[in-house]
Amino acid sequence: MRVIQIAMTGAAIQVAPNNPQNPGQTPYASLLVIQAPTGQPVTVGDNTVTATRGIVIAAGATLTLQFSQARGSALSQYWLIGASGNVEILYETAG
Repeated sequence: MRVIQIAMTGAAIQVAPNNPQNPGQTPYASLLVIQAPTGQPVTVGDNTVTATRGIVIAAGATLTLQFSQARGSALSQYWLIGASGNVEILYETAG
C-alpha cells in the first residue's frame, strides 16, 4: 500500500504521483481509497470536475474503489477539488 497526501487549494488537482518503477508514468491502482478532510467535502471526478460536477465525498468520509481488471485504473484519471485541508489517498498498485 502507498499513501499520498494532497493539499486542497480550491482548484482542481490531478491525482498523479510519480511511479518509482517508471518515472514520468502514473501508477495503476487495483484499490483506491480517498478520504476527505475532516472539515471540508471533496469532489472527485475526471479532468472536468468542479465543485458541483463529480462525486462529492462528505467531510471526513471516504470513497473506496476496487478495480477488477488486472491492470487496475490509472491514478492520473482522477481529479479532486476542495476548498481546503489535506486529502489522504491510499492505493494498492496493480499487477
